Amino acid sequence: MTYDNYFSTKAFKQILEEFKQCEADGVPFIASSYDYADIILYYHQIGQTEKASEIFEKAMKLFPDALSLMTGRIRMVLTQGQVEEAWKLADQIKDKEDPEYSHIIAEIMIFEGKDEEADQYLEDWYQERKDEEYMEDYAMDTAWLLLDLGLPDLAWKWLDYVDDQDEEEYLELKANLLTSAGKAEEAKKIINQLIDRDPYAIAYWNLLAYAQLKNGEIEDSITSSEYALAINPDDCEATFNKASALYSLGNIEEALHYYERYSQQLPLDSSSEFHQALCLCELNRFDEAFKHLEKVEQISENDYKDEVLFIKGFIFMLAERLDEAKECFLESIKITDDEAMQAKEYAMLTYIALQQEDYDAFEKYMKKGSMFDPKGMEDLFSNFFPDDKRTDKE
Repeated sequence: MTYDNYFSTKAFKQILEEFKQCEADGVPFIASSYDYADIILYYHQIGQTEKASEIFEKAMKLFPDALSLMTGRIRMVLTQGQVEEAWKLADQIKDKEDPEYSHIIAEIMIFEGKDEEADQYLEDWYQERKDEEYMEDYAMDTAWLLLDLGLPDLAWKWLDYVDDQDEEEYLELKANLLTSAGKAEEAKKIINQLIDRDPYAIAYWNLLAYAQLKNGEIEDSITSSEYALAINPDDCEATFNKASALYSLGNIEEALHYYERYSQQLPLDSSSEFHQALCLCELNRFDEAFKHLEKVEQISENDYKDEVLFIKGFIFMLAERLDEAKECFLESIKITDDEAMQAKEYAMLTYIALQQEDYDAFEKYMKKGSMFDPKGMEDLFSNFFPDDKRTDKE
């Protein structure tokens, strides 16, 4: 279970309510360092960073050596881009033999873009201790970590270090990795086995919904999400999955409603703001869409950066602010390595050049776009070329 979904469970809500009541009554909150760490991350997640820092300082006085508090704090500063501060905090951790220490070090390295180095660090840490009894759990935790950090290809090898391959967590992890690899049919077989074992496990219904969505089974995905929401109406992942499936079906108004619900649950998740902007563009509500794109940039300057620039350029173009649109598309081209995206960007630039009667730029962008999508560019624009200037297909 991710932190996002843990925050919507009854167990966490009860802990949070007890904490708030103690604050209101002016009495100490008696709980474990793990509960404090969860509360700190919750307040950080909803944007109350000052309160999160305040609780952290109080908790450290109660639990000065608590690794869970330090790792939680490191994750907070990483989301703010403070890498040097993250390394300073990591250096203050006393128990460097704890597996959690190795994971937070790897997280910092991955945040720096050192994926392979992080994986090698984890591998070395494992090999030095592989005879220890807890190392099978370590392998599972490492695989989950890499998957959660968007590195499923690196996570696969860690499955080989697990002996009990009929255990539910192993099967859930394998199903997640299969889905990430585009092997939804294989994943669904495993997920249905898990659901047969525990039909009330929200995580399994969410995983099934996601696999079905990736496999183009949109109606089935919605049904699976509704099972999860029937178990817990506030489940974040189920809400997002249903929104995405509705969007795929073209039910834009309803999809927007569920993305808005998700945004209320997790205000600092940039994916919700981005997808709300997509919905609003589909509904021709461009001013509202633009505001959500600005929120994406406020929350994280890196998330969806090329897509945000493309949509902003598209909105500027519709508003006939062609110079601003052109600037967005040119900036997006610099940072994307997706050829389909580049083809769309050059198509937009070609159109702008045509509107501005800049025929040299028109031909230049036409040729560049044809490198990525010759037929698409030819179909869109070749009629505007005199026969003697038509771009050669490559």
